[in-house]
Amino acid sequence: MTEMSEGIKPLSLDLRAPCLSSPGHVLDVRMGYRATDPFAVALDFSSGAGSVVWMVARDVLWHGLTEPAGDGDVRVTPDTDADGLRVVHVELTSPDGSLEVSIDAVEVSTFLRRTFDLVPTGWESDHLALDELIDSLLA
Repeated sequence: MTEMSEGIKPLSLDLRAPCLSSPGHVLDVRMGYRATDPFAVALDFSSGAGSVVWMVARDVLWHGLTEPAGDGDVRVTPDTDADGLRVVHVELTSPDGSLEVSIDAVEVSTFLRRTFDLVPTGWESDHLALDELIDSLLA
C-alpha cells in the first residue's frame, strides 16, 4: 500500500439497475472504489445466474453524467427515465456479449464525489500501488 493510501478504506455502494438489454430484469450492482487503484471504479453486476465485474475508468463515469463518454467496450450516456429522473446508461460489450443498464445519476454522482474526496483528480499517481504490483509480478 502506498503511503498516501494508508488508512483509506475502500468505498462501495449497492444499487438496483434496470437492465435495458433485457427489459423486465433488474440487476444488483455494487460500485466499488479503492484508492490503490485510483483511476478505476468496479461495477459488480449480480443476478440469480451469477456475477460479472467490470472495471470502468472513473473519468468516463464522471463525464458520462453530463455527456456521452467512453468508446469501445464501455459507453456511458446521460438520460432521463420514464419518471423524469436523471439516469446514466452504462453499456458494456465484450466478445462474450453485452449489457446495458440504467443507473440513478444522483447516486453515481454522489459516489464519484466521494471518490474525488479520497483521491482528487491529478493526485491518482500518488496512490498507485506500483511497488506491490511489481513485487507480485516478480514473485
